Amino acid sequence: EIVDLMMNQVRTELSEKEIALEITEAAKAHLGENGFDPVLGARPLRRLIQDEIEDSLSDEVLNRRLVAGDVAMIDFEDEAIKITSKKAKAKPKAKAKAEPEAEAEATATAD
Repeated sequence: EIVDLMMNQVRTELSEKEIALEITEAAKAHLGENGFDPVLGARPLRRLIQDEIEDSLSDEVLNRRLVAGDVAMIDFEDEAIKITSKKAKAKPKAKAKAEPEAEAEATATAD
């Protein structure tokens, strides 16, 4: 479907910033119904995605409300596109590894 193809472009752009994208069937249906014109084809869809999704995503990224590791969630409810984000989970700190020099010294003194 054309909506999926165009949203994959948005998904690719976000993935360059390490942000994932999920879009609900309701949002896809809204875009498909309101973004296609028999005469103009998919051009209105491109504008609709830009106006209702890309501009908002850009604001979220610029204002650091959407950062690397997050998932942008796109839904359609109450007659409007809604964009929310699932925050990235904090990564557990890796245990400090013993330095190779310290290991070498321990081996040398054990002899």
